[in-house]
Amino acid sequence: MSGFLTDADLEYIMNLPDYEFNAYIDVPDEDISDVGDEDKDETVEIDESSQPISEAAVLNFIQLVADAVRSGEVIDSEPKSDVSDNNTNEGSPSTREQQQQQQVKHRCKRSDYKFRKTDFVVQDTEWNGSLPPPPVEEMTHLHYYKIFMYDDVFELIAEQSNIYALQKDSVSLQPSKNEMEQFVGILLHMGIIKMPSIHLYWSNEYRYSPIADVLNRTRFFQLLRYFHVVNNQDLPEANSNSDKLFKVRPLLPALQSSLKTLPPEEYQAVDEQIIPFKGRSGLKQFVRNKPHKWGYKYFTRAGASGMMYDFEIYVGKNTCSDRGLGLSGDIVLSLMETLAEKQHFKEFADSWVSSIPLAIALKERGIEFCGRQDGKMSLEN
Repeated sequence: MSGFLTDADLEYIMNLPDYEFNAYIDVPDEDISDVGDEDKDETVEIDESSQPISEAAVLNFIQLVADAVRSGEVIDSEPKSDVSDNNTNEGSPSTREQQQQQQVKHRCKRSDYKFRKTDFVVQDTEWNGSLPPPPVEEMTHLHYYKIFMYDDVFELIAEQSNIYALQKDSVSLQPSKNEMEQFVGILLHMGIIKMPSIHLYWSNEYRYSPIADVLNRTRFFQLLRYFHVVNNQDLPEANSNSDKLFKVRPLLPALQSSLKTLPPEEYQAVDEQIIPFKGRSGLKQFVRNKPHKWGYKYFTRAGASGMMYDFEIYVGKNTCSDRGLGLSGDIVLSLMETLAEKQHFKEFADSWVSSIPLAIALKERGIEFCGRQDGKMSLEN
């Protein structure tokens, strides 16, 4: 033990009275002498730079020796220091580290934490909106069609188509509103009843009366040639890329305003859709996981019934105004901004648009958000 005790410590132990020494160590003298005999041949390296240890550390080590003798275990060659004694080891770096480790361990004890069982507080998410009662009279398909494509839209198409015919070929087209309405109706009908060639609808062998009896073939192709919804002369920068939808821009707000007049449902979702198209266009997109992989991509806000309430056609980074949430989050906010606030609408979205900042922004407007996240969701995305 001389490797651990200073001369002053040994002198103090030798001068202890028998009753006080036995009060700390109740071990027979022969057992202690045996330990000394066993350790006679051991070589102990003395660390000259070691700091003097305290009285409590000495007694602690002697008690450890006595316990080891009783049990017959091997005695550790390193004493157990008392880190709670700060009288002599205050300046020791190792002592401070041990104290810090003990404090950390103390803070991590389960007994220090007391868990209380409290009732779960349910937030108010009840929808405050309502849907109007169904119409008394059953609406026909034409009535629903007129909600979105009203007379002002066809008057605009007829006017701009006539202007374009005069500008291009000096032809007076003079289409009427009803004629343009018939022309658009034929285009929709051709999308349902398809033939290999448009000419076949008027052919003698494959004549299709619902189309051929409405407009003759010459007039149909004339309207198709000069169909326009915007005056090119009103766009001095028509060839620029500032607005990739400038050719149909007057038509889009008219359709969007009609959709926004519909009473919204409680449960809604924002997702991307594809308008199938394989022609030549700078707006054509390829989306691998869609049923129609090539076409125009647009984002929709639709209800649980399948009704669409708003949409935005994707044109790149200028799809919508910057709201500080990235392109995906800005699109969602743009589509949700027409909903009344604090009505607790429920909004669902996929992993491409889901983020914590978006959920916070919608929560501030009183809109509940549920999104899917494939990986780890962070505050940045």
